[in-house]
Amino acid sequence: MADNEQALDRQGYPIDLKRPIVVDDEGVHTELSVTDKVGDKFVNFPSIWEGKRYNPDDDKDYEAIRGHVEKAKAEGWKFPEFDTVDEAVAAAKDRSEHISKLRSKELQEAEKRVWNEEAAKKGK
Repeated sequence: MADNEQALDRQGYPIDLKRPIVVDDEGVHTELSVTDKVGDKFVNFPSIWEGKRYNPDDDKDYEAIRGHVEKAKAEGWKFPEFDTVDEAVAAAKDRSEHISKLRSKELQEAEKRVWNEEAAKKGK
């Protein structure tokens, strides 16, 4: 991945700046972190992959997420790991805020497109 396609969060973990933006009823997203216990650590990983939002509460979707995570790990991607669930959740929130700032222009443009499409549908 080229340097301009990646940044680091405040904990030093990589952020993929080219991850597709997903727009749904809950808003505009690029990652939506899931925190899970792996061994003796709590790990944050995205529930959005290849432009699709997966529901971690659905067994099939959860397995798809884990498959994407394992593939990314095999390619050298590092996911945030923490000693406690509280540290992991706080870091996930911080990461989300950081990504929102880094990609603010793209996220705002995606929101505008959705609003314009919705307005156009209502105007018909």
